[in-house]
Amino acid sequence: MGDKKRNYEATLVLDTRGSNESADSMISKMSEIIASLNGEVKKVDNLGSRTLARPQNKDLPDAVYVKINFEISPEGPAAIKEKLRLDKSVDRILIEQV
Repeated sequence: MGDKKRNYEATLVLDTRGSNESADSMISKMSEIIASLNGEVKKVDNLGSRTLARPQNKDLPDAVYVKINFEISPEGPAAIKEKLRLDKSVDRILIEQV
């Protein structure tokens, strides 16, 4: 495991039904997860609520999109996905190397 860090961009699709501050709390939770894995958050964009083109769940026609740019070791994205896998407020997560 090297100390070489890479730049990544995470796109989160959040289910905020029943909570107004869910997006902000999820952004802070994601930042804490990245920091706990010795990563550094570079930029956060809350893109707001958008209608899903192909909803997986008929009860969730629209969701909040959040983009987070961060720097972390190559093992980081898998660890982040594992930590968010069971979170009910995360509908989808996509992490790409930039």
